[in-house]
Amino acid sequence: MKISPWAQFLVRTAIALAIPSTSFSQTASSSAVFVNNLMPQPVSLTAAPGRFLLTRQFSAGTTRFNSPRLDDAIHEAMRQLRQKTGLALAEQSASAGAGSQLTIAVQGAGEEIQSVDEDESYTLSVTTTGVHLEAATVVGAIRGLQTLVQLVQSSGSEYELPAVSIRDSPRFPWRGLMIDCGRHFEPVDVRDCGA
Repeated sequence: MKISPWAQFLVRTAIALAIPSTSFSQTASSSAVFVNNLMPQPVSLTAAPGRFLLTRQFSAGTTRFNSPRLDDAIHEAMRQLRQKTGLALAEQSASAGAGSQLTIAVQGAGEEIQSVDEDESYTLSVTTTGVHLEAATVVGAIRGLQTLVQLVQSSGSEYELPAVSIRDSPRFPWRGLMIDCGRHFEPVDVRDCGA
């Protein structure tokens, strides 16, 4: 069976393109380079050399203000970290003095019902020795905890957080998400869109 010159050209081209991309992906995965895929993008992000390795002893605690809403947010973030990493992470401790590697300092509760005037700002600092989250209100701490969950990276058999310093606050008075259900295929049983 004779193969046409065009088919030979396509096979050679496919092989030539496949070989460099394979070696590139191996090189890229072996080097631990932080890629900023955070959503929404923070106002300021500064990456530093180093990483914080997540272990089973990782726990969270508060240093200033505490409330049931903040406790729920910490519990949810720890659940998401357990789900993302597969590690049996410790439950959060009541105060950061108990050896918590994630310390959360919130200045106050904020508004009971969130409004456009709510201060959602936070700073998140990850170093090789621990993680520190500081926020003006519980809502800001919730935003920071979700950023922390997004930062988790796999480095083979381990999970880590890149050493970063993040300052964030909303660019607009109200953060929201509009999902246009017309762009997504839903089964007939889903009737909560629009009508």
